[in-house]
Amino acid sequence: MRRISRFAAQLVCGGRSCATTRGDDASRTERKEDVVTPWGVAATGPRGVDYDRVLALFGSEPVDEPLLQRLEETRNGREEHAQATGTAQGEAGQMALHHFFRRGIVFSHRDFGTALDCVRASLATGTHRAYLYTGRGPSARSMHIGHCIPFLLTRYLQDALGLPLVIQMPDDEKHFFRDIPVSGERASGLVAENIKDIVAFGFDPRKTFIFRNTVYMGDMYPTVVQVQRMLTLSAVKNTFGLKDSDNVGKAAFPAVQAAPCFSSAFPRVLRRLAGDPPLKCIIPCAIDQDAFFLLARNVAPRMKCCAPHCCTQSSSPH
Repeated sequence: MRRISRFAAQLVCGGRSCATTRGDDASRTERKEDVVTPWGVAATGPRGVDYDRVLALFGSEPVDEPLLQRLEETRNGREEHAQATGTAQGEAGQMALHHFFRRGIVFSHRDFGTALDCVRASLATGTHRAYLYTGRGPSARSMHIGHCIPFLLTRYLQDALGLPLVIQMPDDEKHFFRDIPVSGERASGLVAENIKDIVAFGFDPRKTFIFRNTVYMGDMYPTVVQVQRMLTLSAVKNTFGLKDSDNVGKAAFPAVQAAPCFSSAFPRVLRRLAGDPPLKCIIPCAIDQDAFFLLARNVAPRMKCCAPHCCTQSSSPH
């Protein structure tokens, strides 16, 4: 876990802050810092967050033209295969590359090209070798524009690549960090209203599974336990800026958000034949959630699982 510790040492400043510095000549006392954490993003200057600096510190790869070409080739290859086999559904062949890619809103990734190669290779067998994973924490009854961007991108990727999708509703996280109830009428109402918003994005209902952590935990728990066994408390504390006075649920939760990165968390949803390799996970997410999936990528080799592949978007003001 040394890599995680170095990552945390670069980014964590003053508790739960992942900070970047503007201006190479700024003094230690006068430097201005952008803050990027799973619980908030704040820019100190009028230009917004310095994403070039974030890219360097987070250690992810920039989205470049060759990657966009691979995405278009994969999308076109899927549509050609669907037409040749008579299984074409929807308008994937008429879809242009999403403007989130062209405008640089999706600005970084982790091995997304490898995942695209896997999707293309699976066309010959007609079986899914990858799936999409995103989520929404039910903390309010409606979603703002910042919440919508990952879902808009996920909808595009599902249509373009024809992949199954799992959507996590981490009601437990909101209980640990914001004291929102996990049971009762208020809790159920928040989850229900957020699911309505998610459904409105138009995901394929035949390929989409939405789950609430406190309800689905039974099937997912063996994978959660595996992730928890591989994580150290110091890595979680350093990465997320946790304190000794924080409740233990805050330290345990990162493994719960990381677990859906592994297809073993969905034995009845992402069914595989005996002997089939695990499915690769593709995660469209905002940059503030990247730390969770960096942890998952670090424990994946020891779990003998595929590391998740990420498409990272900038955070929109709201």
